[in-house]
Amino acid sequence: MSRLIKRLIYGFVSLLFALVVGYSIYMLVKENSSSLITATVEMTSVNVGITAQGLIVRDEKLINMESGYCYIPLANTGDRVSAGKAIAACFSSENDRDAYLKKNDAEAKIELLQSAKNNAGSDTNIADYNKEIYRLIREISGCGSDREVGNMLSDLSGDLEKAVVSREYLLGNYDGIDSDIAALKTEVEGYSASIEAAVKYLKTDKAGYISLVPDGMENYFQIDTLADMTPEQFEEAIGKTPQPLENVALGKMIYGYDWYIAMPVKSEEAGNVANGDSYTVQISGESVVASVEAVNKSSDGTKALIILKSNVALSDMTASRRQSCKLILSTYEGFKIPIEALRVVDGQAGVFVLEGAEAKFKPAEILYKSANFYVVKANTEDKDALFLYDKVIINSKNLYDGKVVG
Repeated sequence: MSRLIKRLIYGFVSLLFALVVGYSIYMLVKENSSSLITATVEMTSVNVGITAQGLIVRDEKLINMESGYCYIPLANTGDRVSAGKAIAACFSSENDRDAYLKKNDAEAKIELLQSAKNNAGSDTNIADYNKEIYRLIREISGCGSDREVGNMLSDLSGDLEKAVVSREYLLGNYDGIDSDIAALKTEVEGYSASIEAAVKYLKTDKAGYISLVPDGMENYFQIDTLADMTPEQFEEAIGKTPQPLENVALGKMIYGYDWYIAMPVKSEEAGNVANGDSYTVQISGESVVASVEAVNKSSDGTKALIILKSNVALSDMTASRRQSCKLILSTYEGFKIPIEALRVVDGQAGVFVLEGAEAKFKPAEILYKSANFYVVKANTEDKDALFLYDKVIINSKNLYDGKVVG
């Protein structure tokens, strides 16, 4: 074999070896780099406490209906009504009740048509009405909960009808509006004569919130006796069948600013809760401050009933009686780091963070541990300590200060 051929073969083998080694190094670096998992340090706040299915108790009074009368509510659930305000119209016959409803309907139509006439002389144009109609349709479609539908849908539908009629009148598609208004006024006058003598009004004796949906538990839980209720008595009352109130009560009035929460818990959970202590309680999507009125133990000592009192009004004072509640015992604020990221170096707890391509150990003072993360003390000054938005290394092993990892 000639010397030239040997050189070519040697050169080819050397080149192939260099390529294999280079590719292996490249893949090793790439694998190490791509397998590195980090998490960004963020601020967090964790509330630790007692969670229970609580029960709201308020100063409530049923609005009883007199037998033989028909009632029409004049207020909606959640409305605050002043003392002496009429909350229902009462009639001794269904005919009188129907006449009252027809009169109200005719008055509403008069207002609707008169508004359409008045608006026609304003600067509002067809395009404005079209936009308003579309807006109201979208808003009506967005009414999600029963309370929203009950309290808002009627008003929104009325606004939509007003916009449609005004648009049609402006377009010239409503020629008989004046004659319709006159006919409706005559109709109202006809109803008024008979209704005036037939209607009587049910009025409040003092100010409060009204609810048209009593739950039949009003007489089982009273604020005057709640503080003395035992866990056994609470369970017995909860297990009772709600009182049937159909055709008996129109609704209920809720009085005063003070209201109570009864929380049934295990006895050991209530171990550090004492009368007179104040806590933040999360309830009905809100946070309120409440004081402990009583912590009553069961006869066998295994259960407790925590009674709390608050005068901070909920946004919905007629909210459902049963609510998920959380009594906050402690709040931990600091940096949130994953469980997997915590290391112990020379007896010191901390984390390795990625600085450039190197790992750097930073001590961490643990405040709280959950199943998935730690809350550690936040730092804003020490340059060698953990900082907000640091990248903590989660998965690499055998780390040390200065080790190239990325």
